[in-house]
Amino acid sequence: MAQSTSAPIQIASARVVRLIPRSDNEEISVWFTLAERTFRLTQVTEDDEKLSIVLQFLTPTDRQAVMDIIARPDSTYDEVKEALIKRLGTSNEEKIQALLEGEFIGDRTPSQFLRDLQRKGGPLAGDAIIKTQWMRNLPEATRLVVSGAQSDDLAYLASMADGIHAATKLSCAQRSPVQLQAKESSLAEVVNSLAEKVKELTLHMDERVKELSLRMEERSAMEVLASS
Repeated sequence: MAQSTSAPIQIASARVVRLIPRSDNEEISVWFTLAERTFRLTQVTEDDEKLSIVLQFLTPTDRQAVMDIIARPDSTYDEVKEALIKRLGTSNEEKIQALLEGEFIGDRTPSQFLRDLQRKGGPLAGDAIIKTQWMRNLPEATRLVVSGAQSDDLAYLASMADGIHAATKLSCAQRSPVQLQAKESSLAEVVNSLAEKVKELTLHMDERVKELSLRMEERSAMEVLASS
């Protein structure tokens, strides 16, 4: 009878929990998600046991990254997990950037390409990330002009880019290959000229806004004096 009851106790104390082996190329947060799923299935709930199991499967790079924590006798599983994700994990910005790297404008208009980038990037993709990838893939002539516009409004920039894109496409369609080759050098001059005009127009608008603001302030001051 004693022999039959000793077996379960021996099995429980010698329980082995195996995790998916770690790789330095694998996203650390994903690995911890899988590890914690294994913990739930095997009913591993104690913090010390989780930490002991995880340390067995970390790579040398992982352990080196959190050596300051695991060297402490009071270190916890959550401390090690959070430190590894923070120090070795990929940020949301880097993930989105990598996601959008393979996108090219192709036959799409600039505004269509912008909308596709925004849709693919999702709500976590900020305008700065989207704009960088979008501008990088615009045709050179379009990019040079749009970059001269002092605006961060993506809808406005996309509308401007569509106009330049359409005009450039129409101009190219109306010329023969020989004419296109002859006009290649002059196109760069036209683009640079357009970029300068956009800058001048933007500066003029800024000066006009300042002038109107000054007039409004003067009028307000005169009204205050008149009322007193």
